[in-house]
Amino acid sequence: MLLSSIELSQILSEAYVGACSSAFKPRDAQNSRHSWRSAPRGAVVAAIRSVSCKGLATIGTMKAEPRFISAEETAAVIQDALAFGHEPSAIRHLTEAVSRIIQPLDHVTIPRVVLEAPQPVTDPRYATLIATAFAHAMLSRGEVPLPWMTEAKPLVAEWVWGGNGASDEFRDFIRSQTPEIFRAKNILTRERDWRSL
Repeated sequence: MLLSSIELSQILSEAYVGACSSAFKPRDAQNSRHSWRSAPRGAVVAAIRSVSCKGLATIGTMKAEPRFISAEETAAVIQDALAFGHEPSAIRHLTEAVSRIIQPLDHVTIPRVVLEAPQPVTDPRYATLIATAFAHAMLSRGEVPLPWMTEAKPLVAEWVWGGNGASDEFRDFIRSQTPEIFRAKNILTRERDWRSL
C-alpha cells in the first residue's frame, strides 16, 4: 500500500534513529498502529536504515577522511609505540599513513587536518623521519610539502630505519635506493618501503 506523507515522515525518523543511535529501541507493536517490523513499512525502514547515516555523517565537526591518517595521529601512535619499546608498531603505522597519501584511490584533495604539524615525538630520529616521510609523500603526489615537513633538522649520524646493527654492505645497498630527500636528512630507507601492497 502507498504510504502517506505523515507515515513516511515517521519512518524516516525511525530509520535515522535506528541507524545512528545506540540507544534506539524499536517501539512495541502493540503501542503503534503500524509496526516497523511489518511490510511494507519494515522493508522501507530497513532500506533507509542501511544508508541513512552515510550522508549525515559529514554534518558537524569536520574530520579527516578515514582513508587518510593524520600526521598528528601518526606521531601520537609512534610516541606510544616507542615508549613501550615496540618499534615495529611505529614502523607499520608510519608506513601505512604515508602510503595512503602516496596512493589515494582517486585524485581527492587531502584534508588540511591530515597535513597539520604534529606535536614532536621525543625521539629526534623519528621527529625528523615523520616530517621527511610526509614531505616525501607530498612530492610523490606532485604537491608542495608544508614547511614543517622540510624544515626538520638532519640527523647527526646516518640512520638505517628499521635496520639496527646493519652491516656496511647492507647500508650501502639501502643508501643506493634511498630517495634524496631522506639522504639529505641522514636517513636511509628505500622508496619502495613507503608503498603498501
